[in-house]
Amino acid sequence: MAIAQLSPRAAKVLTGRSRLEYVGYLVLAAIVAAWSFRAFHDPSAYDTAAAWEAGRIAWLTGHPEVLGTWTGMPFLAAVFAASSDVLGVHAWGQLITTLNVAVAVALGAVVLRRMRPLMSPLWWWIAAYGLASFVPLVSTVWWKQFNLIALLLGLMGFELLRRQRLHWAAAVIGVSIAIKPMVILLPFVLLVRRDTRRAGAEALAWVIGLNVAAQLFIATRAHDVVSTMNPLSGVQNFLHKSRPNIFLCHPVNFSPGSLLCRAIRGAQYWTLQRIAVWCALLLLGAWVVRALRGRSILSWESFAFACALSA
Repeated sequence: MAIAQLSPRAAKVLTGRSRLEYVGYLVLAAIVAAWSFRAFHDPSAYDTAAAWEAGRIAWLTGHPEVLGTWTGMPFLAAVFAASSDVLGVHAWGQLITTLNVAVAVALGAVVLRRMRPLMSPLWWWIAAYGLASFVPLVSTVWWKQFNLIALLLGLMGFELLRRQRLHWAAAVIGVSIAIKPMVILLPFVLLVRRDTRRAGAEALAWVIGLNVAAQLFIATRAHDVVSTMNPLSGVQNFLHKSRPNIFLCHPVNFSPGSLLCRAIRGAQYWTLQRIAVWCALLLLGAWVVRALRGRSILSWESFAFACALSA
């Protein structure tokens, strides 16, 4: 309707039937190239460096939790522990940046291609530029985080499940959560319906199995093997370090708890704050369940809300 009200020349531009379409693609490519260049030429490895240091400590002592910035699960620590002698922190940083850029470009291209027939040309171009400059996406690449990799694996697992590849889907989703729990709610969502219950159970079994095996591997590097064999050590480490600290109200922390902490200017009454946040999230979850009523558990809407609430 909006396109029809425009002049023929403007409508031609917005529908991509002119040379300006190629200019639009070039500008998109320039935006991606700019933040990719910034990420590749940053000397700091940020989150990858924290994982590498935790892995190195795990290899030497079996106790990655002594690193103040480490809140990851045993599986990721074991991966870096096993490779710390092969790849240095700079090489790992470049590798993760390469993977993040490749995943961002590939996922962006697929999403925009599928959205094109569903949107007007004007809104499609707005979405394209919004995605290319989306701050959480760019910061994930800049800070060399594992979010995109975990999200891609979760997405691949869900697509495999939609294609009835149950065992492969469960394995891929399990690996995704073991790397970083960006889609931690997805297996529990799958447990709700009978036709996807087995996939959800297998995905959780993969998560538990991978972390137990990783913790056993880390324990072999410790001087006191028995005390480090607890597979829940990663959860305990996270709970310990998620108590009120210098990062709780930090401006770069966008968690619901951090937002509330900054809103009331401090971590006073922290238990009450946490209760308030959990109540808000439960209400949001109840709204999501009601909004998705009648839709298939394998719909993309279910996957999208599971990812959002997981984060």
